[in-house]
Amino acid sequence: MSETARTQRHIYVGSSLDDLRDQPGFDRAGFKTDSDRERNTSAFSHPSGADSYFIVVTNKDHRLVQNNGQTFPGSMDLSLVHEFLHPSQVMRTLAESGLLERPDSETRVQLREQKIARELGWKPGMDFPDVFESGPYEVKLDPTEAQPNSPPSGDPPQAIQPMNDESFPLLSPSPPISPISFNGALSQRPTASPPASSAPLGLVSGTPMKFFQLPIFNTRPPSTPWMI
Repeated sequence: MSETARTQRHIYVGSSLDDLRDQPGFDRAGFKTDSDRERNTSAFSHPSGADSYFIVVTNKDHRLVQNNGQTFPGSMDLSLVHEFLHPSQVMRTLAESGLLERPDSETRVQLREQKIARELGWKPGMDFPDVFESGPYEVKLDPTEAQPNSPPSGDPPQAIQPMNDESFPLLSPSPPISPISFNGALSQRPTASPPASSAPLGLVSGTPMKFFQLPIFNTRPPSTPWMI
């Protein structure tokens, strides 16, 4: 969490894109609402400029399918962990290669996620994929959660060009603007259910700053819903 706080000044978290549309910089994030990846996965995220990052964790039932055919139940908590690891992985890859992403970026995030899963009580190879031993996993929504594939668009997809540090300026801070801000002491696990409103579930803001306490650090796979 501390590494992610150093890489992005603002991190917005919601349960859907609608939760985040009113936040500053959302339009620059480049989300595509008709994307199969964003419609048929449990979580996704994207940077907006140099200082903001948007995360969506849908809470849809899903499973993790490994290359060797093993299947593991998905966790909303670890989906959130996974997306929080992406901003710092972008910075690591940028420092190493001058690119924002490489073919192994997702696998490296999964390897780091596995270490955190172990710390939280999951056992790799039993209730969480052992990425170190068996390779990366894919996320599959349960059949009742999956949506039909999007119809093909009129224009063929464009090739993705490699990006360098010039296309992603690192110093362009803007003042934080959010209805919810976490800058104080670590909070305790809430007991209420997540709000059923269109407001974003949370914002991490400030440079430097202390991270708020997420429920994932209190227990093994939770029996109650999380809320930021």
